[in-house]
Amino acid sequence: IDGGTNAVVKTLPELPGAFDVIVNRVDNQVYASARDGRFVSIIDGAADVEKTRLYPGGEPFSVAFDPALKQLYVIIDPAGPLAQLDALPVYLPLPDVFRQVEPNPNVVVVFEVKPNYDFGRRGHLVAGEAGPQGGLGIAANPTTGRVFVSNSAADSLTVFDGAGMHEVATLPMDGQPGDVAVNPNTNRVYVSNRSANVVRMILDNW
Repeated sequence: IDGGTNAVVKTLPELPGAFDVIVNRVDNQVYASARDGRFVSIIDGAADVEKTRLYPGGEPFSVAFDPALKQLYVIIDPAGPLAQLDALPVYLPLPDVFRQVEPNPNVVVVFEVKPNYDFGRRGHLVAGEAGPQGGLGIAANPTTGRVFVSNSAADSLTVFDGAGMHEVATLPMDGQPGDVAVNPNTNRVYVSNRSANVVRMILDNW
C-alpha cells in the first residue's frame, strides 16, 4: 500500500496462511510468514517481488528483526524433534515427520541476514508454552540485542540475549500475553495481556 495515497500498489500471492510481516529498513527487505505453507517469504522491498523462501522447520508464526545484529527471529511450531532442528536445510520444504502436542513450546529459529539474500541459520531458542493459537508475540531491541517472546499458555514473557543465544529471564505476566512491542529509544517493552485487559510495560535493563 502506498502510504501517501492509500492506494494498493500490489498484492503478493501464494502466501498460504499469511500470519505476520516485518520490514528490514536497512536492506529494504520484507519478511512475511506463511503459516500454512511452512515458509517465510523474503521480499525485495524496492521491486515488490519474492526473492527466496526460508523453511524454518515448522509452522512459522510471528517474526522479528534486529537491524543491529542483522538477525531474523521466527517463532515456529516445530515439525520435527528439537534435537534435529538446527540440522535442517534452510531453503528446502520438509516432510511432516513429527508434530508437537498442545500446548506447544515457543521455538524461535534465528537466521543471520547476509548480503545477496543469503540467510544462515544460527540455531534455535526455546521459550515457554505458546498454547493452541501459536507464537503470537516477539520483538527485538536493537539497542540491547535482547529478544522478548510472549508465552500465552504459560502467562509469562521470556527474555533472550540475541548475540549470546541464551535465556536472560522469564517474567510472569497477568494473563494470556500476546503482542510485544519495543521502543529502542527508551528501552521499554510493552506486552498486551488479553485475558487481564492490561498492557504491561517492562524496562529492558538487564
